[in-house]
Amino acid sequence: MLEYGPTIVHESREQHTATVILLHGLTGSAEDWVQRLPEFEVPHIKLIAPNAPLRPITLDLGEGSGKTYRGWYDLDGVGAAKFREAMDGKEFDPEGLREAEAYLRGLIDDEVAAGIPEHRIALVGFSQAGRLVLKTFATYKPTLAGVAGLSTWLAPQDLEVRGLMAGCKATPAALARPIFLAHGDADDLVPYATGEETRDVLLRAGAKDLEFKTYPGLAHERCTEEMHDLRAFLLRALPV
Repeated sequence: MLEYGPTIVHESREQHTATVILLHGLTGSAEDWVQRLPEFEVPHIKLIAPNAPLRPITLDLGEGSGKTYRGWYDLDGVGAAKFREAMDGKEFDPEGLREAEAYLRGLIDDEVAAGIPEHRIALVGFSQAGRLVLKTFATYKPTLAGVAGLSTWLAPQDLEVRGLMAGCKATPAALARPIFLAHGDADDLVPYATGEETRDVLLRAGAKDLEFKTYPGLAHERCTEEMHDLRAFLLRALPV
C-alpha cells in the first residue's frame, strides 16, 4: 500500500470561506507550491498541498528506469510521440490514476465534512497532477468551484470513466464551471500541442468557461506571470 503525505496546510489569513487543493508534479513535492505561495495566495482561501507517494517510475529521469520518486501514478515516457499515443487511447498507469483519484476525492470529502461546500473548493495541478485534477473535477458530484491544469494533458478516454469509478462520468454541470489551462510554448516534456489538444478535448466535452493561456518561451515549469494569472483565476472561481 502506497503512503501519501505528509500534507502541508496553509490556513487562510482572513475568514476561511474556500479551499484550494494544490497537487505537485512528478518528482516534485508539496513544498514546490509553498515556495511560490507569495505569488498566488488569496486571503480567504485555505490551501492544502499533499505529497504524492514514493513509487517506482518507469520513465528514466537520469538515474535509470524503475527508480523511486514522488508521483501520483507511473509514467513510462514523455515527449511528442508518447503523448500522441496517450491522446489516442494508450493510458498512463490507469490503476495508479484511479488510486490517486480516490485519494484526492477523500481530501475533498474531508473539507466538505469540515463545513466547506463543494462549490467553494477548487483544484490545481501541475504536469501529471493536472490530468488528475482535471479528471476528478469533471466527474466529481456535486460540482466543484473550478480547476486549473498547468503544463498538463487530458485525453478523451479520461472523461469516459470505467472500472472502479464507473458511473462518475463528466457532467455538464461540472464542465460549466471555470477551467484554467496554462502551457508554455517551449515545453518539450508535455508538448504545447498536447496542451492545445487538451483544451479541445474539454471544449468538445462541453466546457463552457475555459481559459487557455500561453506563456511564450516557457518550458516545463512555472513562472511568476502564470502564478499571477492563477491567483486571478482563483479569485474568479472563489470570490470573497
